[in-house]
Amino acid sequence: MGLLDVLKHLFHTYKGYRLLWQGKYQESLDYLDKALELDPNDSITWYNKGYVLDKLGMYQKAIDAYDNALELDPNYSKAWDNNGRTLGELGKYQESIKCFDKVLEINPNDVDAWLFKGLYLERIGKHHEALESFNIALEIEPNSESALEAKEEVLKWIER
Repeated sequence: MGLLDVLKHLFHTYKGYRLLWQGKYQESLDYLDKALELDPNDSITWYNKGYVLDKLGMYQKAIDAYDNALELDPNYSKAWDNNGRTLGELGKYQESIKCFDKVLEINPNDVDAWLFKGLYLERIGKHHEALESFNIALEIEPNSESALEAKEEVLKWIER
């Protein structure tokens, strides 16, 4: 890629990010697509494209974009996390849990990953495993209201 292409890529990437944070998702997507035409090996731009597609409700396309980011950077924790959340939105809980397991391989202290893993374990009826996830989240962040509430709810199921 020549200098001009590098500069074009940077421009489209930057403009796409700015539009993303302004909530102008369709416009952002157009710029991110142009950036990816110039450099399809940019994992961060693939991640941001996934985020935009997710915001637009295009969940399967978002998953595809996150998968592209992860092919380029298998340790991209945020891409694993968002992929897991999007899969969860589609009711693909087993696949979602695998994504959160990957996040936790990369960062075992990620409270949100423990919470989402627990929520999706709960949805597939694995209440004891969900409780374990919530307990770990609380070990990391003892005052997490989300973890405390989730633990309370799962305990109700276990006690039935």
